[in-house]
Amino acid sequence: MKLKNVGKTIYTLLILIVVISVLSMIAPDSSAVRLWSVFLCTALLIVCVILWLTFGRCPYCRRLILVNLRGIEVCPHCRRNIETGKKKKGKSSRA
Repeated sequence: MKLKNVGKTIYTLLILIVVISVLSMIAPDSSAVRLWSVFLCTALLIVCVILWLTFGRCPYCRRLILVNLRGIEVCPHCRRNIETGKKKKGKSSRA
């Protein structure tokens, strides 16, 4: 799975979790809808974490990318372009 697709999938699932949470707040207090929504949100959150830990890695250095999976173009660890694999020219920002 491509890194940008993983980012889009994770962000979509997170938006779905928020929508389900808001809808469950509208439900009556003692209804089964609230209980099932908690289970569903928990399951979706676990799926998000598994997707991130499994596919949210740089395809070249295999290190975990911690932020911005959708808009990342260069790996912050190995400084390679995610799509082409070419090294980014210039000095590293590390001192």
